[in-house]
Amino acid sequence: MTKALFTILLTFLQALPLFAAEEGGGHATGLKIPVLVIQTVCFAVLAYVLYRFAWKLISKSLDERAKKIQDTYKHIEDENARLKNLIAEYEQKFAGLEKEAQRLLNEAVKEGEQTGETIVKDANANAEKILAKARREIEIERDKAMMEIREEAVNLTMQAAEEVLKKNMNADMNSKLVADFIRTIDKVEMK
Repeated sequence: MTKALFTILLTFLQALPLFAAEEGGGHATGLKIPVLVIQTVCFAVLAYVLYRFAWKLISKSLDERAKKIQDTYKHIEDENARLKNLIAEYEQKFAGLEKEAQRLLNEAVKEGEQTGETIVKDANANAEKILAKARREIEIERDKAMMEIREEAVNLTMQAAEEVLKKNMNADMNSKLVADFIRTIDKVEMK
């Protein structure tokens, strides 16, 4: 504080020749000693009054302002550091979320592939069952058709034989047919 007062006093003393030059007259330098003394005394009284009463208030106000500026600057630095930490934390969380999303995506793809394979296997098994059932049904239908064809062939053969027999049948032939039929039955029973 004393340094500030001394600086103000030196500044005033340096400005005195300018004031004196404006007044005109005086010594070779243009100074009037009584004016200089009065101005110096007035300045000293003003400096003392300012120092005694106003300087403390001004100094206190300046100190408070400097403290507020320092506190604000400290608060800004603290907030900046906190925000940097939050950014780093969110970046880590984001990286973790990306990894988790990739893991979940990989699991979903793997599960989808497994489900697809299961569906294909089930479809193939069902197709095989359907084909086997169709083959059995085809065999059954073919066997039925063959039986019907045989029965029809037997019926047609019997009708044709009856017709032939009616036209050409006589007692000798009838005896011969019965004897052949009995021999054939005997052979079938022996087997």
